[in-house]
Amino acid sequence: MKTDRLEIRSRERGSAYMAVLLALVVLTILGLSLVLITQTEVQVGANERTVNQTFYAADAGLNVAATIVGTPPPDYTPVTFKLNQVDPGSSSSQNHVADVVTAVAVPVNLVKCYGCSMNQGGSQGGPAGQLWNRVNLVTATADRVAWSGPGTGLPPPNATILGEKTLSQLQTASYTQGFPPPVPPNSYTISRP
Repeated sequence: MKTDRLEIRSRERGSAYMAVLLALVVLTILGLSLVLITQTEVQVGANERTVNQTFYAADAGLNVAATIVGTPPPDYTPVTFKLNQVDPGSSSSQNHVADVVTAVAVPVNLVKCYGCSMNQGGSQGGPAGQLWNRVNLVTATADRVAWSGPGTGLPPPNATILGEKTLSQLQTASYTQGFPPPVPPNSYTISRP
């Protein structure tokens, strides 16, 4: 009977080693999968930050273009400017990151404001027909770019594009000067009988 117990124990020798080795392999696989998931989440977060910065840069471009064409006399020249520049160091050979925004406004419509009391004749003290509304299509494209070299001025044409966003909106501006204001090229006027 004693020899039977010794035989059973000798056959089980090394089984604890195998169980610990199997547990170690499972924990290693679990740890590697968590590292991979964490790395992916960090990349997703960085991409989301880039998309958000590009979106808000394009939104700023819309506001700049709307301000330029909403102030008489309207200027329909495209505007390009740089926002959010990040310079990692003082060396001019290091990478730079910035949002380059191009904002464009196109006149779409010119309408006499028939509901305005100023155009009804006399309630505001002026002659009828002096207030006009101009509708503009304002578009802004923002490119999040990275480049090496000097960080002054706009980035070079070969800069790496990290993200791009284009936003458009219709914007109305009212004019009381110039009766009616001149119709810009490539636009049309709607009038009511």
